[in-house]
Amino acid sequence: MSDFHSIREATQVTGVSVTTLRRFIRAIVADEGHPDREHLLPTVEDVRRMKAAGEQFTWKISGELLQREYGERARSKASSGEDFGPLGEVVALLRDQLQSADEQLKVKDQQIASQVEIIHSLNERIHEGNVLMATVQKQLALAEPVKPQSVSPAKSAKTVEQQFAPKRPKRKGLIARLFR
Repeated sequence: MSDFHSIREATQVTGVSVTTLRRFIRAIVADEGHPDREHLLPTVEDVRRMKAAGEQFTWKISGELLQREYGERARSKASSGEDFGPLGEVVALLRDQLQSADEQLKVKDQQIASQVEIIHSLNERIHEGNVLMATVQKQLALAEPVKPQSVSPAKSAKTVEQQFAPKRPKRKGLIARLFR
């Protein structure tokens, strides 16, 4: 783990805040003869040259130094919330609840997506059913009903009697009887 990390990368690796890492680097840089100075980039000469030229630079810290100083302790501290003093437990609890809520939101998003697909397919089936019903209705269309003619009440009674009276055979005329 001898590769070098920027301060931002180091915060992700160790779980320590940016401020804590900058404070740690400042303590090492303040003493040019510090034994851990070789674990920081740029070197002392490069820093002098960049400052003289007015160039900006970013500190990089070795993974070995990060592991030695902030290894497991930094991970457990970040997850327990000790950085926040007496409110650390509350922060840790809130962090856990936030992670839980994020997971629930992901599940709900998946459920909503599947429901949208189901609704879309059901809408297609309803449309197909409507088209089929329209086709059947066109094929079974009835003719317009005929309106009955208005008849006076006196004539209508005779007409009803004639309709329901038994039918008599018609009498044949004289010529029809002769040519039988």
